[in-house]
Amino acid sequence: MDVAAPRGVRRLPLSTAPAAWRAKLLRLAEREKRTPWELGDHLVLGERVHGVTYRQATRLAGLGYGTLRNYASVAARFDVSVRYDALTFRHHAEVAACDADAADDLLALAQLAAIAIQGKPLKNIVNGV
Repeated sequence: MDVAAPRGVRRLPLSTAPAAWRAKLLRLAEREKRTPWELGDHLVLGERVHGVTYRQATRLAGLGYGTLRNYASVAARFDVSVRYDALTFRHHAEVAACDADAADDLLALAQLAAIAIQGKPLKNIVNGV
């Protein structure tokens, strides 16, 4: 038996066991966390190797220009080797304008303190603002 779904939305089986449901939720959440980084890295590659502009990528992906530009600029700013896996893309975006040493210090502090961004920029949290 299926759960009735709005038009255009996939039907969900009622027989999904709770453990299977939780496992899928965790997989989807993990994929969601990786998406900005993967899109950003792919956009940087497209720009550098193929000459693709953000406007072209916007038309292809169906995502906003500002969103794609943000993903690409943060991905370009933080090489894979200096990204903090325990922190979100948003943590990195908050300190992307800082110089490399300051950004690294702020991200290290955020990781140690397990600071959650909740509408307040990381820089402001660290500076006590």
